[in-house]
Amino acid sequence: MKDLDGFTVAVVGLGLMGGSLAMALKQNGVGRRIVGDDVSPQTVARALEMGAIDEACGDIATTDLIVLAMPVRAIIAWCDEHRWQVRPDQIVMDLGSTKRDVVSQMEAMPAQCVGGHPMCGKEQSGLLAADPALFRSAKFVLVPTARARGETMDTLKQLILRIGAQSVVMDAETHDRAVAAISHLPYLLSASLVNTIGDLRDDHARALASSGYASMTRLAASDPQMMADIIATNGANIVAMIDRYQQELWRWRAAIADGTPAEWRARLEQARGRVEGQP
Repeated sequence: MKDLDGFTVAVVGLGLMGGSLAMALKQNGVGRRIVGDDVSPQTVARALEMGAIDEACGDIATTDLIVLAMPVRAIIAWCDEHRWQVRPDQIVMDLGSTKRDVVSQMEAMPAQCVGGHPMCGKEQSGLLAADPALFRSAKFVLVPTARARGETMDTLKQLILRIGAQSVVMDAETHDRAVAAISHLPYLLSASLVNTIGDLRDDHARALASSGYASMTRLAASDPQMMADIIATNGANIVAMIDRYQQELWRWRAAIADGTPAEWRARLEQARGRVEGQP
């Protein structure tokens, strides 16, 4: 395994995820130097002021590990643009929310490329929302490309462990199918509920909205650009989950419309049991 403590780590994209990772690396003493880059020079300057990075990123050839922390399509574009600027011994990892298209693009790069996705986040976005504790106790998915060596995976697993997360290795298709169910569908349900209630134009509904509504709609405040990229790169899996969810809703509708309380009570009990860990 390479000497992680001797690494110069470049974090490209200093929003919530990239900023949190840079801060977590510095707080936990991971890497010799943490450098940062962002489409906004003001964000880089702010990251320096906050101590999130040691300096702005200059030549990426001087770095050992490059972490791409942008929306998915920006990650794909970066990989295409910088394909021949990375060395075979450099490690490139992303933090994108979908993996198939990212890993496919990474396969064309000469570097040691690994797709990554920390299963954590906030509905807030941007550097000011960054938190070095964001990754603690979180699952952190790694999707190796064909060129990634065993020692590369060991190095990244060690990095993940030191920021308090737990690494999980899987292939891109398995990842994208799973997150469509447990991450992308919930966002769309949250956004749909907000739009449904908004279209009612019912002042009483808005006035009475309380903790339950807040819990259900929290995800709708997520970054639209990030979510648009997720939908664009995982559309087939998301559509499949929408279809499954619609089937479940129609079961509820039928039971309620038919006035069969035994049916809806059974489904309520089943849902509660599953939340509590029962089959």
